[in-house]
Amino acid sequence: MVHQHFDQVREIRLETDADLETRVGEILDAASRRQLWLMFLDLNSRQLPVLIPADIPPRPGKRELLGFSTFLTGVMEATEAATLVFALERPGSDHISVRDAEWFRFLQLECSSASIPTRGPILCHDGGVRWVATDDFVT
Repeated sequence: MVHQHFDQVREIRLETDADLETRVGEILDAASRRQLWLMFLDLNSRQLPVLIPADIPPRPGKRELLGFSTFLTGVMEATEAATLVFALERPGSDHISVRDAEWFRFLQLECSSASIPTRGPILCHDGGVRWVATDDFVT
């Protein structure tokens, strides 16, 4: 896969879910380890030049709960982002596991409580990426 430099894609609007899924797939073509990726979009749905990967445990725990929404709010303000996109990378199939669903619910709750607009989530697995519908992780 040929990876494009940010300057080549900075003006492209990621207006649809398919656009966003494609872009994340260009960045994360297949899973190599368990990570959470945070990507930021401007008011025109263009990707900002900040991409934050973070190793995460199998389930969100006390450490993740402490100050996560404050951290996200700070990064959103510092980057002047309008929207947060999150992608969960983990080895395995494209099936949404119980642990994946816990992460997606945690992220949705944290963003909602901080009034952070989101798009996604997206799962990066062994075979590529897939858009995750809310019905796949909300019980």
